[in-house]
Amino acid sequence: MPDDTTPAPDDHPQTFDADYVRKLRDEAAGHRTARRELEQRVEQLQAQVDGYRQQDFDRTITELADGRLADPRDLLAHVDRDELTTDDGDPDPERVTAAIDQLLDDRPHLRASRPRGDADGGSRGTPATRSPSFGDVLREG
Repeated sequence: MPDDTTPAPDDHPQTFDADYVRKLRDEAAGHRTARRELEQRVEQLQAQVDGYRQQDFDRTITELADGRLADPRDLLAHVDRDELTTDDGDPDPERVTAAIDQLLDDRPHLRASRPRGDADGGSRGTPATRSPSFGDVLREG
């Protein structure tokens, strides 16, 4: 009794010319190489975008913490970065400001100190009058 799954004796599997098969294999190899190159380029671009995002994030933190925190890096040392960003990973100024406020409430020693006094190096008032030197007396005299 013949089996329905086995091919009939006169059926032959279809074969292709060796040149055609070689051409297809070379074409597939070219596609694989191009895909690998594109994947590498995507990784490079992703690293570049991540770098730009980090710079933007750092700049936003520094701008918002300027004058408020002694060192803006303290914010990231005490607050998780995810709490300061939007869902896209961009810095959220409102969240950053709220986190700075909370950090300064919890850790007031991280507050930026304001310089006190004058910036004149200690000089006070009018210059003291000096007594004439021997050279002064000779010039006048």
